[in-house]
Amino acid sequence: MTAETMREAWKKALDDSFYDPDDEEKAFMRAATDITDEEELRRHIISVQTKAFSLYQYPCIRIFEFLR
Repeated sequence: MTAETMREAWKKALDDSFYDPDDEEKAFMRAATDITDEEELRRHIISVQTKAFSLYQYPCIRIFEFLR
């Protein structure tokens, strides 16, 4: 795989279906953000992901690896 092919693979759009934190990850994010409502927490995390991805189109941001 060439560097150009890798960059093209990284240009995929965001996809909320990758959002699937386990209980430990959710507990950490609730403690870190002080957000207890499940849907509000999800919206917040997706908002952070969107902002980060607009600056850096890394696959780890796209698939929520920053939660782990």
